[in-house]
Amino acid sequence: MREYSKEIANVIKEVLGPDNDEVSFNEEDGVFTYERKLRGIWGNLCHVVHVLSDSFIVTAYPRRLADTSDGHEMVRILEAVDRINFCIKEAKFMLDLEEGIIACRIYTDCSDGVPGKERVNNALSKSHDLFDVYGYAIIAATTVDYPLQPIIDKCASGEVLAAAAVGDPTITLEDILTGEWKAKAAKKSDN
Repeated sequence: MREYSKEIANVIKEVLGPDNDEVSFNEEDGVFTYERKLRGIWGNLCHVVHVLSDSFIVTAYPRRLADTSDGHEMVRILEAVDRINFCIKEAKFMLDLEEGIIACRIYTDCSDGVPGKERVNNALSKSHDLFDVYGYAIIAATTVDYPLQPIIDKCASGEVLAAAAVGDPTITLEDILTGEWKAKAAKKSDN
């Protein structure tokens, strides 16, 4: 049995829904686990929330793994993760080199007291939101040989999500990088 704050755990339980059958809670260790649907090819995002004595840590990861036997892919993903981490302050992406797990981790300090529902909800949602925003750059790292920084910049600006929302399968990475996707979107809306 591990020591953890039952008060923090109760707030997290309340935010996740006390009667939510899709959330499991290990009372002995103070660990919540659940999944949430993520757009695109990632599928579901697994969440593990570790409650500590004065903080909690949210780790989210998709079931899709990096190919650990492909050195080029691993280097590209590491570069993407490093560049993404430079862009964000509130979380960190990680790559497990042995298992190929790509995860986003958020640490929430609660040493100033038990957090409110809004703060907990923000922390629980953030990893999901960051995968939604930057996941395309991680996928691009494994599928194309474009320089990663322009792709990450387009992710950060929201342009990738906007292009995806158009729902036009003919929009390519090159269209997004050059801005041509906007003309395709306008043409689609005219039809």
